[in-house]
Amino acid sequence: MNRITVILVRPKYPGNIGAVARVMSNFDQSDLILVDPIGIDQEARNRAKHANFILDNAITVNTLDEAIMQTDLNIGTTGIKNTRQTGHIRNPLTPHQLFDRLSSDAGRIGLVFGREDTGLLDEELLKLDLLISIPTSEKYPVMNLSHAVAVVLWEFFRRGGIPGKFIADLKDTSSFEREKMVNSFMELMEAINYPPHRRENTGILFRRMIGRSIPTKWEFHTLMGVLTGAVRRIKRDEGTDPNKEDS
Repeated sequence: MNRITVILVRPKYPGNIGAVARVMSNFDQSDLILVDPIGIDQEARNRAKHANFILDNAITVNTLDEAIMQTDLNIGTTGIKNTRQTGHIRNPLTPHQLFDRLSSDAGRIGLVFGREDTGLLDEELLKLDLLISIPTSEKYPVMNLSHAVAVVLWEFFRRGGIPGKFIADLKDTSSFEREKMVNSFMELMEAINYPPHRRENTGILFRRMIGRSIPTKWEFHTLMGVLTGAVRRIKRDEGTDPNKEDS
């Protein structure tokens, strides 16, 4: 069974925090992390109803980085989608598509929701493994925070919380390992003098690709061997490898 943590980034209204807690309880979830929240007041507790225990046990952190370090796979939500295939920052799945890509052993999943008015910023989205967007009417696409949380949690709940189509050993690959892979890819681009103005977008593309596929541990070590080996070979040939032995 996947363990889900709802992460709210800088929520502006205490009442919405309480409403999210109530929704979480509706779908048997209780792990809540608040990133730099406005606070929990009586309105939040009134809207949480019988889910005040979630508010009592919520973890408060100062930054998104602190929050996602506590989870294995981090999934951001966005209401803004790319209209071009070459756009990588906001190229989300639907909740339905997300579920079919996850394993029952994907570890602790962080569902990251942004501010009520501006959502998640581009620099925050770059830190996440996958993105999802809830299909809505173009006439009024913006959803209330707690409603968005409800839709995503319902997708897990209605299928018993256990996706079944993906690889069973995904638990062996951590977010830390995937981050190492992205960093090695960025180092490789630098080593081959890949055009500097294209590195950021290409790095985002690679991160999203890795996030969608979620490599197994064996795949991780194989790819890391290729990436780090290529960088070492290039640096050795250029005479810039600090580990190169003197001849």
